[in-house]
Amino acid sequence: MAFQTSVQASVRYKTGAPRLTSPLSVVSTARDFQPDDLPIVESITPTRETGGFAAVIARSLLWTAQLGDITALKHVLVVEPRTRNIGTALREAGRQERFSGETTALMHMPLPRVLSIAQGYDHTITQDWFPPLEVAEPGKAETSAADGAASAQERLGAYDALIVSDLTRILPPDRLTQALTWLSTCLNPLGYLVFAEPAHLVNGMQLTRALLEHGLELVDDPRIIAEDWPRTLLIWRRRSPSETQRSGVAQRIVWSQLAQDRPLQRRLVTTYQEVFGGEEWREWVRCVRPGCERHYSRAQAQALQPANRCVCGWREPLQPFHRAEDVLARLYRDLTPSDTSCAYIRFGDVAEVSAEAAHERTVAGFAWGYLTDAYRLTRTLLPAVAGDDDTSAARDELAGKLDGLLQQAQRDDNPPVIYYHAEIGVVDRARSLNLTRYLFERSLRFARAQGADVVILRTSLRSPVFRLLTGLDMRPLYWYADAEQAEHLRAARVGAARLAPESADADLESQVDERVVLWGDVAALLNIFSTHSDFRLAGRIARGLRAARGERNEGERSQ
Repeated sequence: MAFQTSVQASVRYKTGAPRLTSPLSVVSTARDFQPDDLPIVESITPTRETGGFAAVIARSLLWTAQLGDITALKHVLVVEPRTRNIGTALREAGRQERFSGETTALMHMPLPRVLSIAQGYDHTITQDWFPPLEVAEPGKAETSAADGAASAQERLGAYDALIVSDLTRILPPDRLTQALTWLSTCLNPLGYLVFAEPAHLVNGMQLTRALLEHGLELVDDPRIIAEDWPRTLLIWRRRSPSETQRSGVAQRIVWSQLAQDRPLQRRLVTTYQEVFGGEEWREWVRCVRPGCERHYSRAQAQALQPANRCVCGWREPLQPFHRAEDVLARLYRDLTPSDTSCAYIRFGDVAEVSAEAAHERTVAGFAWGYLTDAYRLTRTLLPAVAGDDDTSAARDELAGKLDGLLQQAQRDDNPPVIYYHAEIGVVDRARSLNLTRYLFERSLRFARAQGADVVILRTSLRSPVFRLLTGLDMRPLYWYADAEQAEHLRAARVGAARLAPESADADLESQVDERVVLWGDVAALLNIFSTHSDFRLAGRIARGLRAARGERNEGERSQ
């Protein structure tokens, strides 16, 4: 029996990505002479600021902590065994950032009390603060720094932030991770670990993956402090190990890296097709008959009889909804220029995939977006259709709403800009609140660093992202169909699924566009991510959804 369903006309965008020859020709010929298993090179942002590296470290911590409440930094521990600069820099930066907490220094050499106060420290610790690392006897395990975790807070105290600088000068590389693990046990929940060491001595991603097992999550893009002696600057956040294991490590890439990395292109395109070819978006294959515009999920396509033919009866086979060249062209458009755009890739766990997939670094999730204005974004969300007066009126409506949001966010220092979160997707086997939150949070941190006040995102009522973000106070800005009709469709679909899947209202689904544009405040969302564990975040989402339903019900009763 033929597969009897009709799927709504195209969902996220109808025109597809533009045809580009120059960047795609680069993509098609790049790295033909290099092996496919070269590791991705982490995108590092250079930091060239005056005042020395200590001032950059101090400002970076205070700026990151301002995502929440700056008063949460009541106690900061500075590991400064060789240099004596960070205490003063932290105090100076704190005068501007409203930081007035206590700072404690871990010194390798004794420091007089008077000199300690002059350099910005309230307390100093110079005794043997690091536990001995003994060589294991035959048949016994080696004593690690983690074994001293119980005594770390007893000997050093509890802190909201930990700054480590020049620890590599007194420890060999194989002991650095153990030292950081032991020291980080002094951090309070959601505390920060700031790491600034000579760049040539540090493999940032290798260190990040090692610390992930101990509940430390990278929260900002790696940076290089460009001085006579360049330093790597990394900032982690303390979370529970269960959270960090599910979120993993998201690496930022730019278009120039992607254009030269053919294995990453293949895996990213495959994951993109898999994510949007599911039941939420149903963008696996589509009919090419003019005027039909039906498209199917992967499961729906497999159930079609005859195979690979649309239910409309068109003689031509179904075509992939997202061709590789179109996905890459879309990435090129969204990620250039690189200084106003960001993309984060979360690679899959090697243990969960085949050897062939691991060879190409399986992509488990992705997120990307860019800074834009109301004019450009309106044309992205509602492409022009010649002679369509309804589309023209809808564009005017959306542009007016976007301008209204920017007027609310008007600032004196710089003109307000919008961050458009173009895409976010996670494969089914890796989906979790932790990973979705992590990808979204990393993107928003980039947006905030670039001065964006408003975030815009397009999603569907079918997607879990809609429920997650509306539960976090993001609100609909524009419905592609009538909002009441779309909500009715969602309720009907949920009820039909409880009774029998075949009882779904196919005719209604073919007529209603379930896409919706959401908006939110960048600082407010980051404040939530910075002050909530994922457990508390789930509770907040549930309360937000109940409140949103109450508002809708109240509005219906008032009408």
